[in-house]
Amino acid sequence: MEIFHSLYIQVTVNNLESPSVWWLILVKEETVKTHLEGILREGSQVTVITMKSDTHYRIVSSVVGADNKISFQEAGSWNSQSQSQHQSDLQKRLFRNADNDFGGRQLTVAANNDYPFMVLEEKENGELGLGPGIDANVVRVLSEYLNFTYRVVTPDDGGWGGPLPNGTVTGMIGMVARRETHFAITDITITGSREEVTDFTAPYYIESMTLVSRRPREKNRAFAAFSPFTPLVWLCIAVCTLAVSLSLVPETWILNMHSETVPKNYTINNFLFNVFRSLVQQENQLSSPYWSHKFIFVFWYLFCLNISVVYSGMLIATLVTPSFEKPIDSLTDLPAATDNGFTILVTDETSDAYMFKEATQGIYAQTWKLFNHEDKSKSFISSATYGMDLVLNEKGVYIVAQLASKFIAMRKGFRRYHFARDNFAIQYYGIPCMRGAMFRSQFDKILLRINEGALITKWINDEFQKIATNAEAEVHEAGPQAFTLIHLQAAFYILPIGYLIAGLAFCVEFILKWLWKSDQSEKKIPK
Repeated sequence: MEIFHSLYIQVTVNNLESPSVWWLILVKEETVKTHLEGILREGSQVTVITMKSDTHYRIVSSVVGADNKISFQEAGSWNSQSQSQHQSDLQKRLFRNADNDFGGRQLTVAANNDYPFMVLEEKENGELGLGPGIDANVVRVLSEYLNFTYRVVTPDDGGWGGPLPNGTVTGMIGMVARRETHFAITDITITGSREEVTDFTAPYYIESMTLVSRRPREKNRAFAAFSPFTPLVWLCIAVCTLAVSLSLVPETWILNMHSETVPKNYTINNFLFNVFRSLVQQENQLSSPYWSHKFIFVFWYLFCLNISVVYSGMLIATLVTPSFEKPIDSLTDLPAATDNGFTILVTDETSDAYMFKEATQGIYAQTWKLFNHEDKSKSFISSATYGMDLVLNEKGVYIVAQLASKFIAMRKGFRRYHFARDNFAIQYYGIPCMRGAMFRSQFDKILLRINEGALITKWINDEFQKIATNAEAEVHEAGPQAFTLIHLQAAFYILPIGYLIAGLAFCVEFILKWLWKSDQSEKKIPK
């Protein structure tokens, strides 16, 4: 007896329960099963064969009752001298834990609020119940087809959790690992570390991670009038304007060498001013009798026409099609984003956070360094809803699963968010069950039927339909719109700037004239 006791204590301490291991015990006394009922846990499949005589044996098998307690029930008997054995009936009674009928037993389920997968609602008696949600529907189907009821609980830390270096296990995973609940469900990602402490079902949903940030803001249009050309083009235009003006001066001087009178308006100032007038599509007020001048002006007009046509087309295109900030579309964009004041966000105690934390090299390890580790509350947040709010209210980039983030975005205004073009880290969602749970194989069968019937896709579409009305309210027909002050603010900036420069020139000119006049007055004073 002591051998059995110490053996099962080791099984319990080391979490060695497994549905693939069946313990067969041959004894002479039936008292051993009474002792085993006090130490066995669900997951240990035990059959006790009591030898009544040299040829007759009594067989009892451990089962989990509706009260979730382990007991031994009669499976049958065996006589070594009898050839007529009902082996099929005996096998059925031996493996009754693997039946598809749980007999109405109550299972405890760990879950968290995480729309659209799970919404928890408080009942009148204060207990938690399942509201709408994809995973809530999964539990309902399992309950209906396998004939069990359920009680919903949440972890104290509110996290998804997993094993920590100090040996503790947090969140929903911890509740299952400690056998506080039979299973957990709320878009729980299957990971190697979690599989070390729980038994996962086959995955029932697959998705990837994405980056969510606020919608890129429109760039300032204060200098939109200069945006059609690059700085080099503007420099070349300025050089050409100055060169044409200056080229007219020596030509005019040479042509008027033998002339008694030179037109007063043939000065460098007038040449420069009128060449500029032509450039901005204003009338040239200079007239010249010289054919060389006329040829220069004709080809300058053609130059100006070419520049003007291209400039006008590009300016209209620039004003009609707004320019936005560079979006955050991949993990490689995050270093530049943090330099611009963005905070990297992730839901704490989830596989999303562990994925970066446990990385030792590569882009994931580099991304982990970008989180705010000095004030962890800035980067490691409690829920997806809170994270999506931070993205809008503060400069944040949220690393999150696609489906949940898109549902929240639709509720809060999809067009206010930007979803990265590059997705990463494929995630497989499964149901972690306590070690050795026989019902895991039944769960796998039902989950397979759910996927074959495309019920997950249907439930996702149903949830989308519920919030589609609010999303449609944002959609409106886009069409030509009148230019606003935002489009033309450059013109209203340029005018006061011009007056400011003119005012400074006036002051300088006034001071120079005053100084010149004072100097002339001093010269006229007799000695």
